[in-house]
Amino acid sequence: MRCYNFHDTQVAVLSRVPAPDPDADLVHEIDDFDQARFPLARLLAIWNALPGAEPVTRFRDRSVAVKRLWAALEALPLNTSGSASKPDNIIAMLRRPAGASLDELMSATGWQRHSVRGVLSGVVRKKRGLNVISAREGDRRVYRIAP
Repeated sequence: MRCYNFHDTQVAVLSRVPAPDPDADLVHEIDDFDQARFPLARLLAIWNALPGAEPVTRFRDRSVAVKRLWAALEALPLNTSGSASKPDNIIAMLRRPAGASLDELMSATGWQRHSVRGVLSGVVRKKRGLNVISAREGDRRVYRIAP
C-alpha cells in the first residue's frame, strides 16, 4: 500500500502510514484529493515541486490536475522506511511559510537545543546546501529556508 504525505509542497511516498503529523495531509487514493484540502492552487504547487515534473503555470481544470498529479505520484520511488528521517522532517518544517522555532524543532525530533542547531548548521546548510535564515518574531526566533 502506498501513502502520500503532503507537507506544504514536500511529498513523501510511504509504504505504511507514519505517526500522524498535524501539519501534513495523507492521501491513500485519488478520491482523497478533495477540494477543501487540495484547492487547484495547492495542486499546482505540489506538481511544480515534484522531482522531474515539468513546471506549469496552470491546469485546464481540477480533474486534469488530479489525474496528472496522481500518475506522477505513482511513479515516485517508495520510501520503505515508513517515515522521513529527522533531518528531512526538520527541512520540511523549515520550508513552511511560518518557519519553525527552535522549541518546535526540538519537540518534533526529541533532540536538545545543541543537537538541533548542529543539524541546522552541518546537515541543512553544509551538506544539503540550503540557506537557513533566522529572524526574531516577538519573543522567539524563527528559522526558515530562504526562497
